[in-house]
Amino acid sequence: MSLRAYGHLAMVALVSVFVWATAPLAVAGQDAEAFTQKVIDGGLKILRDGGSSDRSQFHDYILKYADASKAALFTLGPYRRGASKSDLDAFTEAYQEFQFALYARSLDKYKNMSLKVTGSLDNKPGDVTVNTVVQDDSGRTDKGLRVSFRMFGDGGTYKFTDVQIEGAWISQSQLEQFRAILNRNGGNIPELTQEIKNRTEHMND
Repeated sequence: MSLRAYGHLAMVALVSVFVWATAPLAVAGQDAEAFTQKVIDGGLKILRDGGSSDRSQFHDYILKYADASKAALFTLGPYRRGASKSDLDAFTEAYQEFQFALYARSLDKYKNMSLKVTGSLDNKPGDVTVNTVVQDDSGRTDKGLRVSFRMFGDGGTYKFTDVQIEGAWISQSQLEQFRAILNRNGGNIPELTQEIKNRTEHMND
């Protein structure tokens, strides 16, 4: 076999391996994109039909597709080590309601617009970041307004664990805020939990 023919076969083999290796991730990304668009459309419809006053239906809808546990533990940073299970469970529950209040307030701004999925990034198997842009009623896109969703799952079933709004991940900003509180109170997680509950009540007023 000539060197040229050998090189051609080697190239074909490499391309075949690359396609085989990346195809599952591409399919997973498309799957997550379709799922995310479906959830977004459903949530915005609830806000449009019932307004922000219909919080109960929107609350149940969001929590059906959200998993706050990963983000909650992330925001505690090193303080989660050595904490009791009861303290972590109470914090996670409070954080979940706090996260919902943030989502409701953020998405309420876009209820008369649309969020269109534009693509995704496969961080690792089962972990996808889905990107969207904001569009007005005419379909015009505001490229300065971007919202991304961190999705965990596969096979058409996902949970979103974090949201990035206009360049800022909610969990990252909370990590910094919560760490400052824990630094001041000596790592008292129940005290932070109460602070979160107070903030949630304030946002829901």
